[in-house]
Amino acid sequence: MTVALASIPSSVAYANIAGVSPLVGVWSSVVLGAAAPALGSQPGVISGAASVVAVPLATLVAREGTGVVLPVIALSALIELLFAACRLGRHISLVTPAVMTGFLNGLGLLLLKSQLKAFAHPPDGVVAVGLALTTAALVKLIPAFSKAVPASLAAIVATSAAAKALGLRVDTLASTCGPGTFAGGLGVLPRLAGAPPDLSLAALLRYLVPAASIAFIAALETLLAAKVVDDASPAGAAARTSPDVSIAAMAGGNALSAALGGFGGCGLIPQTVLNAQSGGRARLSAAAYSLSLAAFVVFAARLVGAVPLPCLAGVMATVGAATVQWAPTVSALRDIAAFRRLPEATALLVASVVCFRFDMAAGIVLGAVTERALRRALPRRLGGGGA
Repeated sequence: MTVALASIPSSVAYANIAGVSPLVGVWSSVVLGAAAPALGSQPGVISGAASVVAVPLATLVAREGTGVVLPVIALSALIELLFAACRLGRHISLVTPAVMTGFLNGLGLLLLKSQLKAFAHPPDGVVAVGLALTTAALVKLIPAFSKAVPASLAAIVATSAAAKALGLRVDTLASTCGPGTFAGGLGVLPRLAGAPPDLSLAALLRYLVPAASIAFIAALETLLAAKVVDDASPAGAAARTSPDVSIAAMAGGNALSAALGGFGGCGLIPQTVLNAQSGGRARLSAAAYSLSLAAFVVFAARLVGAVPLPCLAGVMATVGAATVQWAPTVSALRDIAAFRRLPEATALLVASVVCFRFDMAAGIVLGAVTERALRRALPRRLGGGGA
């Protein structure tokens, strides 16, 4: 339930980026979130609408209309199945611990930066900051008294109730996601507008490049989300799933999402981290997230729409701060200053900066290339393999 609440703003935002109805983003997350674990994705991984899908779609939708969504997502799902059939998932091992740490740094900093929009509307900025800080503090304090309820969910409920009781003027989910998003009832089921899709050979060839880009980045982010679960779980706490099975499960979920009017997505690292922090370890947690998300927009729309945006920002800020790998990064800076373990330390910093400033996929690739190149070029005393 905590992850579902936190996913509503991002699902709506990605739909807006893609140029489709806000509810299309929500239902994309619902369908993929339920289908992926049912088809065998890594336990504990949360799947849903993602920027890596929305951004490439935006240009196509603006040029050709919403009719392109179905063929592009269906084509990307087919490419993802080819990735799984060719067993390309095993190459996730090329992402070394240093590069993974850099990726998490970039992701955590982006999460922290993305929450700033919750405080962008004066004169309520000070109130919003106070509400977010209170929520973040409760997330940290509640586990010291009780772990019966996930701290993030309890904090959201408590600060939302306090904001309502005190009459605080802050942005809510309903005020930022559009008037129809929280109308409730079966009328909120999404319907894509526009002309029927062009399925000619020329059109499919035109869609091939964006579909391949979506497939590659979506598969990579899904595998990294699975890797986060593996690294965070003690031995035996979560069943391990083959990377290729995870990719195939995501592909099946994307195909189903597209068939039902959505635009699919991939494994989501921030939501996966929040799920783990809230106690979600098995596939049941991913299914509960999907069902909760659907219930929120159909049955509890008005109640959920009243949740203040700063409360969610406070929760996600704690996730961002926990995602940044502070101690390993400080150690990497010390290693560089002392000319120790230069390949790993340099790769960590390269991946961190490029992931945060430019692009996630580019940061991972450049980090891996940098580490491998320095291992070959540097003498052993600097961490290399000897020249």
